[in-house]
Amino acid sequence: MISKYKIEVTAFAEASVRSITDYIRNGLKAPQAAQNTVRMLFNAINKLDIFPNKIKLTEEEPWHTEGVHQMAVGNYYVYFWINEPETKVIITDDIYAKRDQKDALADMSMT
Repeated sequence: MISKYKIEVTAFAEASVRSITDYIRNGLKAPQAAQNTVRMLFNAINKLDIFPNKIKLTEEEPWHTEGVHQMAVGNYYVYFWINEPETKVIITDDIYAKRDQKDALADMSMT
């Protein structure tokens, strides 16, 4: 039987999604694109309930060593780690792909 993982989104990751949404909606004046981006991100995140380990670890250190995975979703990266004993995927951040990832990850909370 395939193990299903529970998906948990940290407050930090939720704030990142809100920031992305606000920028697209208000900065770019594209409310439909903002809605589509959120839908795209959460559709991808929800698919992590099965085989989340198939997503590669980030190459950035020290996050690679800490077991943080990096999943490309459109123009964004979704970062997460896996709590195997609790079969849980913890989403820690969502970052625009063209940003300096190491710089952006420096602010990321793991909880």
